[in-house]
Amino acid sequence: MNWLRALVFNIAFFGVTALMGVAALPVLLLPRPAVMRFGRFWARSVLALLRIIVGLDGEIRGLANLPRGAVVIAMKHQSAWDTLILPVVLGDPAVVIKRELLWVPFYGWYASRAGSIPIDRRGGAGALRRMLAAARAAADAGRPIVIFPEGTRTAPGQRLSYQPGVAALYQALGLPLVPAA
Repeated sequence: MNWLRALVFNIAFFGVTALMGVAALPVLLLPRPAVMRFGRFWARSVLALLRIIVGLDGEIRGLANLPRGAVVIAMKHQSAWDTLILPVVLGDPAVVIKRELLWVPFYGWYASRAGSIPIDRRGGAGALRRMLAAARAAADAGRPIVIFPEGTRTAPGQRLSYQPGVAALYQALGLPLVPAA
């Protein structure tokens, strides 16, 4: 039965994403906040599909404790759900993403225009400097910055070493640093 729900969800996900992605192509010509609004709409749609078809929902605790505006959120990345919920809950986050995601049709186009912060994970110090410059611009605009310190998805309870990006953001920007899981 799980495989059937997964199959139905995948068909619905790719169908909805393709239809919305094509229909909303003109949104890419609009200012960044409009692209982010579309991103929130798409994310809410996918979250609804997950809830209805798969029965997957999440719980968010402690949101009232999150500072408003520019803040660095160091978040444990456990599934794709983590990334879907960010624009819904945070409004206008600048999410540090691996550069390769920008090459994914539709998703990459919208992520770039929504102000995601790409990082070349093999790019060394130059990539770190570019990430910090983009993060500084996001912070100056009052946007929360989300980074996944381990650099990849990890299973609950699994621990990987933190990558240098989270420490660099904290040191360079001097913003509050909030852990999230």
